[in-house]
Amino acid sequence: MADEYPIFDPIKNGVFGESTPLTHERRVERVCSECNTATPHDHFEAILGGYIGFGLPFVRKSTAGKLGTRSHWAFCAVCGAGTPLDAAAIAVLEKAGIAAGKPELSLETVARELASRISQLIADEQLEKLAQFGVDPYKGTHKRELLLLGLHALRVSAQQPLGEVESVALVDYTEQLVRALYTEVLKYPASTYDQALAERFAEYDEIITDSRDFSSKLESLVVHFAQGLDSADPGLILWAAQMYVGWMKANVEFLTDLNNKYELVP
Repeated sequence: MADEYPIFDPIKNGVFGESTPLTHERRVERVCSECNTATPHDHFEAILGGYIGFGLPFVRKSTAGKLGTRSHWAFCAVCGAGTPLDAAAIAVLEKAGIAAGKPELSLETVARELASRISQLIADEQLEKLAQFGVDPYKGTHKRELLLLGLHALRVSAQQPLGEVESVALVDYTEQLVRALYTEVLKYPASTYDQALAERFAEYDEIITDSRDFSSKLESLVVHFAQGLDSADPGLILWAAQMYVGWMKANVEFLTDLNNKYELVP
């Protein structure tokens, strides 16, 4: 589809002024708000205010080598509908009294933040709490169980503020980042992470999707978690339940806030 339409020219089409420094960056497929379907979009960098710099006479100015406030835009090559892609572009529209859409934020960027938060589950201050329940806090398999419980809380909670496609993509990105932490940073075998993740999520998903009330399902889930730590300590089970619910709530609040501010894209 991208080859069927010429590159949209926002200067030639009167969107930007003739003297606007403009650089075409790339063409991508995205859903157009006007066409209501995926169409080729041309991404541009523009300097719409004052700038310092020179260009060759009689040649279209680019943003290269110029100092000024840069903004980024996407234009549908089919209908010409424009979308601001960053805060600077939105500010331009707001100054002109035009309502702007939300800037984009990649799910991979969000996943990096979530993976960082999940990694805190095996920080020293968290691991020391396990010792209170007679659990070896620094055993590799025990660290892995904490990471997997945190990932599953994300798996369940991401479905509330996000659509199915977005939540699945976000969890997948985050799983891979946590996998890298487990294998590259902690130096544990990747195969054990992959196997444990598949087995644990199969167990947890079966529990969390059955017909019982949430409290009953949560109790069964954290009992399975405790068994993974070779423990049946009631204190550990209560702690895990409180942590799981807390992680879910934090994830929902975090993702809801981002979803309100940004267009989350794969």
